[in-house]
Amino acid sequence: MSSSTSSLPAKALQAPPPPVPNNGTSDSEDEGDLLEELWPRETKPLLMYQMTFSNGASVDLPIVQDLMGRRYEMGIGNIVWDAAVAMHRFFQVKFPPGHFQGKTILELGSGTGLVGITLALLGAQVILTDLPDFLPILQHNVSTSLSSLHPATLASLPYPLLPPLIEPLTWGEALPPSRLRIYDYVIGSDITYCKEHLDELLATLTDAAPPSLPPSSSSSSSFSSSSSTGDDAVPSPSTPSPPFVGVVNSHTTVYIGHLERGDEHGFFERLAARGMEVVEVWKEDVGEGGVARKLWVHVFRARRKEGGKEYRDVEGQLGDTS
Repeated sequence: MSSSTSSLPAKALQAPPPPVPNNGTSDSEDEGDLLEELWPRETKPLLMYQMTFSNGASVDLPIVQDLMGRRYEMGIGNIVWDAAVAMHRFFQVKFPPGHFQGKTILELGSGTGLVGITLALLGAQVILTDLPDFLPILQHNVSTSLSSLHPATLASLPYPLLPPLIEPLTWGEALPPSRLRIYDYVIGSDITYCKEHLDELLATLTDAAPPSLPPSSSSSSSFSSSSSTGDDAVPSPSTPSPPFVGVVNSHTTVYIGHLERGDEHGFFERLAARGMEVVEVWKEDVGEGGVARKLWVHVFRARRKEGGKEYRDVEGQLGDTS
C-alpha cells in the first residue's frame, strides 16, 4: 500500500479490538497476543504461497511480514493484504498460459510484493513501486523469493524470468523522465483503502500519460536496471516533454483488487467519470476464519474509453465472472 497513515490491516477498521485486561504481562505482549488472535495470517512473520504452472512445474514463494514493525518501518505496507491474496490467484487462474509473457506491468502500492513476484514468474517484466519507507521489506521479499529458487526449478519454468524492478513512486507527482514508460498493465491490491490518498491515485491513473508506442515495442521491452532508459522510455532524452503524472494510456489495462467494505463503487465511479471504462470481472472469498467469516475481494478492470481491440479480446477471455 502507498500510505503510512495506518499500521493495521483493513479488518482493523471493521472490528476494533476490545480493551485487554492487564494480567501482569506487558502492553506490547498483550497487543501481540490480541493481534495474533484477530489476524492470524497477518501476524505470521513468514508466509508461503505456491504457484503451479501449465507444464506441471511449481514453486513456493516465501513472503516476510512485519505487522508490528519489529524489523522494518511500521506501516500498512508490511503485510500481505487480503486483496493481494486474491490477485495472486486471479492472475494465475483467469488468464491463458503465456498471457503475461513479455508484458510490461507496473504495480502500484506493491507492499510485500506477492502479486508482482507472481506476475514476474508468469513471464512479465514487472516494476514494483511503493513509498520509499516500504521499499526495504519489498526488496527483501523480491530478492529472497527469487534467489531461493533452485537452478533446476528455474530451468523448469515455462517462461524466462525477467528480474523485477523496484522503484519509489508517490501517487499524484510528476514522473521523472527516466521513468516514463509504456505499460501493458497497471495493477494494485487494495490501493483504494486510504481515502485521503484517492485524489492522488486518481491522478496517477487518469492524468496525461506518455504517448503510446506500437504494441510490439512495449510488449518486448525489458529493463536491466532501475535507471534503464532504453527504447521503451518516452520521450527520448533529446526531446523536450511536459511533466507526466499519469501511467495509463490507450494501450494500458488496469486491474485493481478491492476488499469489500461497503464502499465498493465510490472510487470506481470517479474513475469512470474521468473517462475510464470500469467493469467488475471477478470476486473471491478469501476469509480464513477468525473475526471475519466472509471476506469478499472484488477485482475491477479499467481502461481508457478510446481503448482498442486488445481490450475487447481480454474481456472475452475473462467472460462473465459476476
